[in-house]
Amino acid sequence: MCWAHLKRDLTAIAQRSGVSQAIGEALLRRERRLFRWWHQVRDGTLSREAFIQRVAYLRAGFKAELAAAVALPMAKAEKTPLAKTSRTCQRLLKLEPAL
Repeated sequence: MCWAHLKRDLTAIAQRSGVSQAIGEALLRRERRLFRWWHQVRDGTLSREAFIQRVAYLRAGFKAELAAAVALPMAKAEKTPLAKTSRTCQRLLKLEPAL
């Protein structure tokens, strides 16, 4: 899973209106936090062990955000921005183990 492509998908979600925007912004905050921590590991200001602990917590929250978006009620063939967001989150949730 390429994080650059994932970031592109999350940015597209955040650029939609309403609930989609809130979902996208929440996921992007988690993505930024992950990379901020990774840079701290690389520069020696955060231990790898602390990073691993933080990532476990962050990952659970990321997965929960995706699952909540997928659980939003909508018709199967709905074409609204929120439906598109839900389908994108469903696809990402299937790929979550690779993140």
